[in-house]
Amino acid sequence: MNSHIRRVRIVWFGVALVTVAGLLFVMAGCSDSNNTVTEPELIPLMGSTVSAGDCKVFEDFHAGDGTGSDQDCIEFEYDGESVLSIKHINAAFNCCPDSFGVEVNLEGNVITIVEQEYLTYPCYCLCLYDMEYSVANVKPGTYTIRVIEPYLLASNMVDDPPGPPPLLQFSVDLRATPSGMFCVERNTYPWGINHTLEGKVTDYFGCKPAPSGGDLGGPFQPPNCFQYEYDGEGKLVIDHINAILNCCIDSVSINVSMMSDTLFIEDIEHASAPCRCVCEFDVSYEINDLAPGHYVIQIVGPYELWEDEPLVLDVDFTVPASGMYCVDRGEQPEEPVGMIMEYRGCKTFDMLDSIPETPSDQDCLQYQWDGGGTLDLQHINTALNCCPVVAAEITFEGFHITITELDSLSMGGCDCICLFDIDYRLYSLPPGEYTITVVEPYKPQGEEVLEVTVDLTAPTSGIHCVDRYTYPWND
Repeated sequence: MNSHIRRVRIVWFGVALVTVAGLLFVMAGCSDSNNTVTEPELIPLMGSTVSAGDCKVFEDFHAGDGTGSDQDCIEFEYDGESVLSIKHINAAFNCCPDSFGVEVNLEGNVITIVEQEYLTYPCYCLCLYDMEYSVANVKPGTYTIRVIEPYLLASNMVDDPPGPPPLLQFSVDLRATPSGMFCVERNTYPWGINHTLEGKVTDYFGCKPAPSGGDLGGPFQPPNCFQYEYDGEGKLVIDHINAILNCCIDSVSINVSMMSDTLFIEDIEHASAPCRCVCEFDVSYEINDLAPGHYVIQIVGPYELWEDEPLVLDVDFTVPASGMYCVDRGEQPEEPVGMIMEYRGCKTFDMLDSIPETPSDQDCLQYQWDGGGTLDLQHINTALNCCPVVAAEITFEGFHITITELDSLSMGGCDCICLFDIDYRLYSLPPGEYTITVVEPYKPQGEEVLEVTVDLTAPTSGIHCVDRYTYPWND
């Protein structure tokens, strides 16, 4: 595999939460009869949980805040007593994370922040985010702040200039300089993104009949292809053949990004009333002002959920060129699988707000079955830590489905719990009568288990609720 493809494959989802946790390790001292040597103690630091924004969009190499996509920056502000607020600008993560996490410790005068991501179905791309968190129990003084980034060393593996990249690390006297900004320059993917290329959809055709019958998660046998023609002067025409989109789209658009020498094209569907099925389309694009050169073209769509081979090709556009490239799509998993699609919360039930559909004393499981293998579930008013790392284990034993929602205290958490909604999607379910059990980390002892038996032999939908009487329900 060439280095370009490796770059885009080292590596899905809106706003994710960041959990900051302090780690405590005490290094034992060593002594003999003449002297004592004490290793620095790693001190636990209290951290807050905040959101990290969406994958950033850049124009002319700059985002709306003016920070170039080739800059990797830490912006800090100290309150003079104990709280250090940090914003990591242009932090690199997978395009499709479930959530992010951060571990923070203090050893001597070195504050080390280890950034992490949690992935169920990662995409074949990276992008840049802005992360904000605050660290408590930082006494006034001089510190070295060091950020360990997950894709810094990985991206360097395919750099043309070899050698270790500069760490995002700096020293500061917080008494004399309580706020400031420190940046390093990055020129490896996904840093250096340029979104100035003009790209548009000129035509699309579909739904095309699919062997699977079109159900979401069906075995899409036809290959994933694109045909291209470059005029040698800046105009590139592409036909994406067998793109998978919702059956009931209103229109299609594309996002076009230039990341180093990689031309990244993302299919975007627009559906005001989406159906619970997908099918194949042929989509035609036109991209202008692409200078002659050697490129990597990568095309992704919204439903590449399985271990399909990515649609990536090296091309020589130093002269007019045309061609076609295809990859095989993987089939639907033989065994049922499930994933978290989205979550929302902490929820508020303020009487001044409009009355919510589901009151706070109800714990509910809503379901919708498409009749073709896909079951959508929404757990309404599940109780989780206020600072969650949202995760669940989904198991299938015959016609019994168990969803075990996981507490996030192992990642630090906060001293409170509140209510969330979690959306799940289960694939490859054969028709039958199923019992679905939800195991909740904060279900009060003695109260009814959230469990429902449903007949999934024909398309159906419904909701099952149990009453809850204790905090955070009915609050």
